[in-house]
Amino acid sequence: DDEQEQEEEEDGKKRNKTKEKSKKGKVKSLLLPKTDFNVKIRRWPAWSKFPIGKPVPSSLPPPTSADFATAVVAPPSSEFAKVISVKLESKKAGAAAGGATAMQKGQKDEKHVRLKKKKTTTEAEPKKRKPMFAEHLSIIELEEAKRASNSASSIRDKDALIIAPIRVNRKNPRKAYVAPHVYRGEDNGAAAAEKNTTGTSIRDILIDGFKERNRALNGDIVAVKILQEKGRKNSTKEEAKGDNEQLKGIVVAIVESKSEDMKVTGYLRRTNASVARFIPMDKRLSQGLVGRSKWPKEFKNEVMLKKEEAETAGTKKGGEAEAKALLDSGKITQSIYKQMLSAIRKEKEGSAGKNAKKDPEEKKAAAVKKKSGGIPEDAPTMIYVAKYQKWSIHQNLPFVNIVESIGMTGNIKAETQALLSEAGVDYDFDGKFLPEHLNCLEKYMEDPSSETSESPWTIPDEEIKKRLDLRNKRICTIDPTTARDLDDALSIDKIPGTNNYRVGVHIADVTHFLEPGSELDKEAKKRATTIYLVQKSLPMLPRVLSENLCSLAPKVDRLAFSCFFTMSQSGKLLSEPKPWYGKTVIRTCCQLDYKTAQKLIDAKTDDIRDDPEYYDELEMAERMVPIEGVSLKDVAQDIKMMNKIAVARRSDRFRTGSLALDRNKVAFMLDENQLPVEMFNYLRQDSNRMIEEFMLLANLLVAEKIERVFPDKALMRMQPPPDTKQLLEMQGFLKDMGHTIHVSSALELHQSLKRLEDKKTENGTSLRAIAELLLTKPMKLAMYTCSGSPATTANSSSSSSSSSSRKKKKKGGDKGEGEEEGGGGLSS
Repeated sequence: DDEQEQEEEEDGKKRNKTKEKSKKGKVKSLLLPKTDFNVKIRRWPAWSKFPIGKPVPSSLPPPTSADFATAVVAPPSSEFAKVISVKLESKKAGAAAGGATAMQKGQKDEKHVRLKKKKTTTEAEPKKRKPMFAEHLSIIELEEAKRASNSASSIRDKDALIIAPIRVNRKNPRKAYVAPHVYRGEDNGAAAAEKNTTGTSIRDILIDGFKERNRALNGDIVAVKILQEKGRKNSTKEEAKGDNEQLKGIVVAIVESKSEDMKVTGYLRRTNASVARFIPMDKRLSQGLVGRSKWPKEFKNEVMLKKEEAETAGTKKGGEAEAKALLDSGKITQSIYKQMLSAIRKEKEGSAGKNAKKDPEEKKAAAVKKKSGGIPEDAPTMIYVAKYQKWSIHQNLPFVNIVESIGMTGNIKAETQALLSEAGVDYDFDGKFLPEHLNCLEKYMEDPSSETSESPWTIPDEEIKKRLDLRNKRICTIDPTTARDLDDALSIDKIPGTNNYRVGVHIADVTHFLEPGSELDKEAKKRATTIYLVQKSLPMLPRVLSENLCSLAPKVDRLAFSCFFTMSQSGKLLSEPKPWYGKTVIRTCCQLDYKTAQKLIDAKTDDIRDDPEYYDELEMAERMVPIEGVSLKDVAQDIKMMNKIAVARRSDRFRTGSLALDRNKVAFMLDENQLPVEMFNYLRQDSNRMIEEFMLLANLLVAEKIERVFPDKALMRMQPPPDTKQLLEMQGFLKDMGHTIHVSSALELHQSLKRLEDKKTENGTSLRAIAELLLTKPMKLAMYTCSGSPATTANSSSSSSSSSSRKKKKKGGDKGEGEEEGGGGLSS
């Protein structure tokens, strides 16, 4: 053993000096149980790739598979093979003498191994990547932060934790905002915004920078801590700054992420040979990266095409003949061939213009083209749908997976699909419903999926007996010319012996056909609203309901919810007779559009006739002609009186502090392919405002009814006060233009806008229109809350809008007020 160990040690030293491995140790085969001898592991020197083994008597049991799972045994070297032939007796004789020496050598080897391993580990340790973002709080840390936030004295407290959705600025994505709601337990989801010692609301918390946003995407519910400025003291004097000060925060955790199920539409731009950058259409969302292995086929083809363009760019000097040859061979496309011809002809114009100075605009365009990788901003490109992957703290941008390609930019169908996908529409882009959604409507119609056939269903007599029958009342609808879903109608009757009128607002009763908890009810809840586009609409409910069974068309009986209230000619809402709410059966007498209704408002009563010539003069379609037994003059008188009352009420509302920002709307004329051929400014007339006024009043009355019956459960829509800082900035901007406006109240603001009504700019633009456009920025989004909640109480006194801006909604209703608590529902 001693002789063998000395030989092995000398051999090891030689290997360390020459740094060359002996060929004797390069055999990689394992000693399997089927071999002729057994080996016992003794030690593993630092210089050896394999451990050193010792032969054992063949009488011992062979090694099992478990032995080979825990150690690797090298085959014996040539020297070791000689030792195997030596008798075991001779080795036993020298075992006692060599035991101490072997122990000493073993200790040295172990020390050598420790030093060697330590050195090797230090040298081979990879460099740690520098994190781009801070780690989010763990679940345990977040819960601890929530508990600490419950005892925070103010929003500036170091323990204060803000949990709210994050809103990213579309024009400047570096800036994001969260509402200043300090977390004080799970029951304060609708808590009022924090206030300072002066009682004024604190502005939204600013998240200034991508690093501070910490990988949060627009719409995520985040946990935010206020950045504590160095040397700052939480004094009452500093808190009194109020709206002039904006606190800054940093995202410490994402409580609820929207990116897991979010589909994002955008474009791909190649960054280098292995990575492409995904650029979302929604600038509020983060850009992403796509590895070459995951490039979609369309993008790879686009990259190859651009490569071909670069390769064939040098053929310009070869002339038109060479370009034609490339086209004939199929190496270039027709569009590239035209580009080459254009370049060749420009070169033939002479070299005089080559050395001429470039126009500044040309230099700017060239710089933009270079920056965008040679792709012009308006160049057609493929639109893709992508999903975000997990965003690590070491990644400056997240990776994304391309889900599908939609189509080329500039294509109306592709752009519409991208718009809907970006808005989160995850159902059929034509608004169609699945068969399981329509099954509950089969009892009303043989084919509920049909959009053209009429339903043979009629209202059962027992249902009519449960409702107030208004089929003999003069009721008409006024809607846009192209409207197919006629869901609201108006009626008016003079109260005998007075100058007051009973106005009725009638809304189609969808709840009769929609069973609570059905598949259709769940789908309608998911869609939430009908989406109107320029060329089409995506209905919340199947068209068999909205355009057939629940459409208040003339000459057919329809189920409705009705609200009646009493008005004076001066636009005053009278308390007697009291408002009435309930289920009804109606039959409208005519279907007017806004244009025809305005003509009847403007026409003299004596000039209105019931004959085809007068109908043609008004450009009335056949559907607009009143039903038999109803004269157009009677309908016109009803509309005239309703308009007179609406104008008076609208004027009274503005005198008492209401504010309306009437921004101009653009409308389009479409051809047979639903493509725009003309655009124009949509003109709002008295007929539009009349419908708006009565629908708003009916909604308010029903809201008050629901709030009385359900004081803690009425859903309320309220308008928060505008952002003070932005409002003052807008005021300063108009003052610099020489126009003074007052913004201390809604009434003063309305009066200031009225003074700008007749003033024009040099190009003829109304100054009021400009001011109203600027005013939309300080205005905040409407809030939905429950009556009796802290937010309702906190904002009721500070809201600058009138009580008519509040709306509450509830499904359901009863036959009439007083019969049963739980008043009728109404939606507009």
